[in-house]
Amino acid sequence: SNARPRLIFLGDSITFGWGVEEDANFASFIEASLLEASLAEEVLNFGTVGYNTVQQMALFDARGLAFATRSRNS
Repeated sequence: SNARPRLIFLGDSITFGWGVEEDANFASFIEASLLEASLAEEVLNFGTVGYNTVQQMALFDARGLAFATRSRNS
């Protein structure tokens, strides 16, 4: 399969993009670059204001895994 990867960003308010427009956070910049080059299917920003690492991993387990794609080696 030549499926392009999906990326999920986990983080706190910086990842979320606190203080900037939605299309101006770093995940959006990376998404635009990767989509333009046809290198990614989708970029998801799970940045959440005030979250710590434990909370970020719990969020990934609860919601992020639903977006998992098969490995290229599968």
